[in-house]
Amino acid sequence: MKNVTRIKLEKARPMAFLFESDLEVELHENENPGLGVHSVQVLSEMLKEVRREGEYAGQPPVDFILSNGDTDARFEEAYEHLWKPLESLCPSYHVMGNHEGGYFERDGNKWREYLGYEETYYALEYSAPESSVTFIVLDTWCSWDGDGVLRINEGSGKQAFREEEKEWLKRMLDRATGLTLVFAHGHVWTPNCRHQDNEAMDELVDILKGTYEEGEIHKPASAFFNGGHHDYPDCNKVDGVTFLDPIGAIHKGYARVIVDPVHKKMDYLGRFNEKSYRGLNITGYPENQ
Repeated sequence: MKNVTRIKLEKARPMAFLFESDLEVELHENENPGLGVHSVQVLSEMLKEVRREGEYAGQPPVDFILSNGDTDARFEEAYEHLWKPLESLCPSYHVMGNHEGGYFERDGNKWREYLGYEETYYALEYSAPESSVTFIVLDTWCSWDGDGVLRINEGSGKQAFREEEKEWLKRMLDRATGLTLVFAHGHVWTPNCRHQDNEAMDELVDILKGTYEEGEIHKPASAFFNGGHHDYPDCNKVDGVTFLDPIGAIHKGYARVIVDPVHKKMDYLGRFNEKSYRGLNITGYPENQ
């Protein structure tokens, strides 16, 4: 499979990563000014946690950091004093968001090349003799324009899901032997509560649930991590898939996520204003099917 980095572990163990989304540097026009901008506090706390200082002393190290799109602070010089030490201490992975267009002339390949990725979507596959867990990063904003440029779309309702990426995701889920955690800055709403912004996100949800082909059995994702909704923190299990919607990091929140690939459990430990969800059962697809 292309765009997959494989990491071999001698023995399965719980994996820990820091997760944030919407680490923006200014409020939207329609947001309450009283909410404030808290990206500096979030990055400072993440750095403290990676260094295992203060209350984080004695905790297991963080395996990586995953930023789920609209990570404006990553591309602003004023925040380099926080990002540079973070990235020197811990692997950091990024998801395409709609704000990234403003930093890369709406060219998805410029974003990809800047971060050193083979594609704008990719996966990390950790495997041990006992079990495996695959982290799948999606791009829900890029589409090819008439000039052959991979354009980053901007604005709610303009999400995109390229055919080659859809087929890649289907193959990734069907071939997985263990847990699959999927990340996208998709502005996705918890299924069955309201309509998605457009048809592309409806298709994404169908693939995540494995329900895209009538009469055929396909493996669903174990969990889906959304981005783009600043103030609708939520966690629900729908058709076997755990859907997580975080608070925006700009509004002072992120999480430490601990995944146990052997027992197929997950703890989502919110920091600051983020909610916590402990002991989540993310078994997903029944093992006897």
